[in-house]
Amino acid sequence: MIGFDTYSLPGWLILATTAALSFVHSVLWLWVCIPVALWKAATLWIFYGRPWSRIHYPAMRMYSRVSLIEFATSQSRGEEFDVTRAVSSLVQMIHPEWSEGQVATFVDRELERYRTKADREPVELRLRQRSNRRPPEEIASDLDTLLPILYEKDRNTMIVRLAIAGLVEQEYGVDQRAEYVDAVFAGRAK
Repeated sequence: MIGFDTYSLPGWLILATTAALSFVHSVLWLWVCIPVALWKAATLWIFYGRPWSRIHYPAMRMYSRVSLIEFATSQSRGEEFDVTRAVSSLVQMIHPEWSEGQVATFVDRELERYRTKADREPVELRLRQRSNRRPPEEIASDLDTLLPILYEKDRNTMIVRLAIAGLVEQEYGVDQRAEYVDAVFAGRAK
């Protein structure tokens, strides 16, 4: 869906170079190769360890490009930045086979989910599963306090994250969407 991650290419080149040097020249290069291999393995685990992260990190990099283009376009037109156009461009970039109507339907659905805070129940269920000792009323109260703050603090960021959550749901299912939204709320999906 998202394709080869070119940002990891330098890490692989460094790893291959140090491995080759360790075999060709001396065992001392092996001491350089081992930390590089551990660094690369940790990077892969952090960025691609969870199914949602396989979509989140590449999509956020794509969105940074798309939002810059949208910002420049809106500035040249004398308009405000439109997150809906930026998200539509992101979805079109990830799914080039989709028609404009399919992209618009997807974005409208995610905007409606944003407006209705439709991800509250799955996140609440995940929190209940994760913290068995806390009473359900306390979890619900915390969510009642936190969700309005999270949703309104940075509206554009939440809309982008929920659009990515829709892509995660489409690829991996509702459970992964809930896990991703929980990670967004907890600050683990940056």
